[in-house]
Amino acid sequence: MRVSWMALLALPLLPFLPGCPSCPYNEACEGNVLKYCSLGVDQLVGSPSEGEVTCSGANPSCVTVDERDALCAIAKERTCTVGAAPRCEGQQLITCQEGFEVAEDCGAHGNVCGTLLAETFCYKDPVLTCAPESFRPRCEGTRLIQCRNGVEAIEECGLRVEDTTCRTTTGQYASSFCAPPS
Repeated sequence: MRVSWMALLALPLLPFLPGCPSCPYNEACEGNVLKYCSLGVDQLVGSPSEGEVTCSGANPSCVTVDERDALCAIAKERTCTVGAAPRCEGQQLITCQEGFEVAEDCGAHGNVCGTLLAETFCYKDPVLTCAPESFRPRCEGTRLIQCRNGVEAIEECGLRVEDTTCRTTTGQYASSFCAPPS
């Protein structure tokens, strides 16, 4: 019993021990600046990756989704229904995230916004076909190239809050995906 009481007495000191993460594990808005920490509460090894993004361009508004999440959006008000189908406005792909409309500029990387086989997304032009069963996602800079409906589709990882870059793993289960910077 004596050891367990000593452990309880040491609990308040945990935040001050070296190696303990110091970021709040959530996203928050400070004006139009989105602040985040990409280390989850279950990942206590290593140091947290804190960062911030100034909401600007097509997504100038930093909005608070709930007590843990925030994002850059077109407007400060909820303007869409969760699950609403994406749509194109010129070369911008407009998606609904947690009730907020978010724009992705497909044309910024030489891609087009369009609908192919009943799905709206950013894709390469000219259209590059792919076989979903054998296609391996890959990174091109911060962009993730995937196979959607038999067409190469591009996702700009930098639009995600915590997942800011494209990463590739090697080995038997090699893959590419959007993830926090290492």
